[in-house]
Order: sequence, then C-alpha cells, then structure tokens
Amino acid sequence: MLEQSPSSSLLKEIRENYTSFKLEWQPILQEGDRDILYVSGNPWDEKERDFRDKYDRPVMTFDELSPYINQLVNDPRQNKRSIKINPRGAGATDTTAQLREDKLREAQYNSRAQSAFTTAFQGAAERSYGWFGINSRLVADGLTEEQYAELVKESPEKLFEQELYFYRIPNPNSVLPNPCFREQDASDMTECCKAIMRSKLPVGRKIKAFASLRITKRLSRRKNYICSMA
Repeated sequence: MLEQSPSSSLLKEIRENYTSFKLEWQPILQEGDRDILYVSGNPWDEKERDFRDKYDRPVMTFDELSPYINQLVNDPRQNKRSIKINPRGAGATDTTAQLREDKLREAQYNSRAQSAFTTAFQGAAERSYGWFGINSRLVADGLTEEQYAELVKESPEKLFEQELYFYRIPNPNSVLPNPCFREQDASDMTECCKAIMRSKLPVGRKIKAFASLRITKRLSRRKNYICSMA
C-alpha cells in the first residue's frame, strides 16, 4: 500500500516534477494570461488604469481580436473533427483500422468529444496552447439507478467493463508537460502534471491535488496504426 506521507518517494517525485515543469513553462503561462487579458478587453496596465480612473480620464478599449478569433474557432465548430486511423504495415488492414475508428467514434459520441476538441482549439487560438483529456471509466458509472439495477440482475459481469471517454480541460494552465521532449509533437514526452482544484469538506477550502501521468508508447506487436485528426 502506498504510504501517503510527504516523505513518500512517489509524492516527492511528483512535487519535484511539478515544481520543475512549472518553472520551465512559467514565461509561456504568463504570456498566455496576458493574451487572455487582451482577448477579454482589458489591455491596460493596472497602474495606468487606476491612474486614469483617479483623474477621471477615459480608459478606452477597442475589440480588435474577437472577430479574428471567432472566425478561426467557428471553423472546427462547424466542421466537426474526429480521429482517423490508417493501417501502417505489420499485418494491419483497412478493415481492422475501420473497426478501431468506429470504436473511437462511439467513445467520442458518448463523451461529447467535440466540446473537448473545440475547447482545446479555442485555448490554442487565444493563448497559443490548449488541452483535452482521454481516460477510461466504468460503463456502469453513466447508468441511471434503474439501468444499474437491471444490469446487476441480468449481466453482473459487465459491471467491471470500461470505456474510453474524452473530457474538457477549461483551464489550460492546469496542464504542465515535461519540457524535455525533443520531437515537435512531443510524442517522446514521458511525464505530464495536471493540477486539479477540489473541495476540502466540510470546511470548503480549496486544495490542489497533483497527479503525475506517465505516458508510454503502447504499440501492437503485430499490427501498427497511425492516428490523426481529420
């Protein structure tokens, strides 16, 4: 059992990774926050704004960014993106690639993946980076009480079946990948930290929970495929 203490080697590694990653990405995160201020119509320096308010001077703001951002973001909203799988040798065929693509399409539909895709794209348009997440969950988690009771009665073995789902990450600053990757698409990245705000009951205070995700390549021994967004 994992020892939940500050001296735990795993917790120590997670905290050290988070601190290191945040230090490396801090300049980009600060520029991203500055971009959001301009996008939201607040380009003025705080001291300059206070000075103008104090002496009753005008603080004028012209929305020159929203039309271009909306024009860019509306394209993926109208033309839905989906994952395309192509076979790449080693016994992979068009039929098996189509089957995998159908399963992914089902997962995207069940988890409303288009919302996750457009949120990530809008973050990239507004502040140069955006994220969405992919995880697994129990199929029974999404059932109503009646459906769950029926599943327990008829097919209890399916209670432990899992499915993939896509989810939104509204705050791009909560994701900190390992900055030591060398590939342009960061496909060789080994760690990524994600900060999650949770309620600490019953006081209601906010705490940060950190998780280190180890990303590894899992390639089939016999069949290889290439995934892309189309």
